[in-house]
Amino acid sequence: MIRTIYVSQAKNIDVENIRTILNISHQRNIENGISGALIYGSGYFIQCLEGARDEVEALYKKIIIDNRHEHIELISKENIQERYFKDWHIALMNDSADKLLQNKYTKNGIFDPYTLRPEQLITLLDELCKVA
Repeated sequence: MIRTIYVSQAKNIDVENIRTILNISHQRNIENGISGALIYGSGYFIQCLEGARDEVEALYKKIIIDNRHEHIELISKENIQERYFKDWHIALMNDSADKLLQNKYTKNGIFDPYTLRPEQLITLLDELCKVA
């Protein structure tokens, strides 16, 4: 199994589009044995994908060519023995999430997920899924 974490900026998308994408993706990921977490907010996607190497890599290749993402950056790709996100977690950032970001994950008052280490992104995903 592998864990892949990436960050991207959303392009030409609104919250209603996101909800539709999330519902479809959720079902497909379950069917393909992929778990993880996805956060959308502040103009960014932050996603952790966990599962069989072939399945996760195939999904990531689709994400790379998806025109709703730009500035995609692979933050981490590692072999794992155990999933951190055993179920599928999805959250849209809300006021509580924004406060969490402002208090914990900003430098000079600016949130930039590209500057966070993989461990910080996993913690961020976990925390946001609990409050969003």
